[in-house]
Amino acid sequence: MTKRLTIGYYGNGKSTNRYHLPFLMRRQDTIFVKTIYAPTLRDD
Repeated sequence: MTKRLTIGYYGNGKSTNRYHLPFLMRRQDTIFVKTIYAPTLRDD
């Protein structure tokens, strides 16, 4: 059985959207993003 790392993000800034999430989405077999928490909603 393959183990997966489960992570969550606090904040969803530009670096998360541009670098971290695209990297992690290519590794869904080993990494699971459970949640992204942001204290305020942004409409960028």
